[in-house]
Amino acid sequence: MGSIKGVGESSYVLYGHQNDTHHKGGGTYEGSTVSDTKDLTGSISGVVGIDTISFTGAELKAPDGKKDSVDEAAALSVQAALEGGIITLSAHMPN
Repeated sequence: MGSIKGVGESSYVLYGHQNDTHHKGGGTYEGSTVSDTKDLTGSISGVVGIDTISFTGAELKAPDGKKDSVDEAAALSVQAALEGGIITLSAHMPN
């Protein structure tokens, strides 16, 4: 049984958080991870959102010498999926 189907057949709900695994809220609290949710609960959120604007470095810093963060965004998504997260991808494209 898949994750979404299993939740639908249970009495549970999933909590989702945009940029949960790579963008701290507020910038003043220094927790043990790069996830506010994991700092508070010990686990990433059940639904992890990432935006294509992360690919440009606007939300996810591009590594030195690179013009984009596509590989890093993909790696974050894979890691979140391995931790049990359901990944969403939204797109805010430049006009």
